[in-house]
Amino acid sequence: MNALPAVSLNPETAARAAEVARARGESLEAFVDHAVNEAIEEQQAFEEAMAEAERDFEEGRVHSHEEVLKWLAESRARAEVEIARRSSAS
Repeated sequence: MNALPAVSLNPETAARAAEVARARGESLEAFVDHAVNEAIEEQQAFEEAMAEAERDFEEGRVHSHEEVLKWLAESRARAEVEIARRSSAS
């Protein structure tokens, strides 16, 4: 793998990252590498989800606003019944 240029953090971010790295028992470099990899994975997952949503929309796999509101209301009602059931069972 080709070496990439060094990345500089602003002093406040570097200090916060160093503090967290110390608390985790890691080097700053290991912590930053881990954090950057997590951020990349999150961004890639988001982009994949958005692409899937776009495909769903283009292929007509959508629900109207009214359908969503009805589903939410029904879900809430079921949850409230379950909460009441568990509360009375205690």
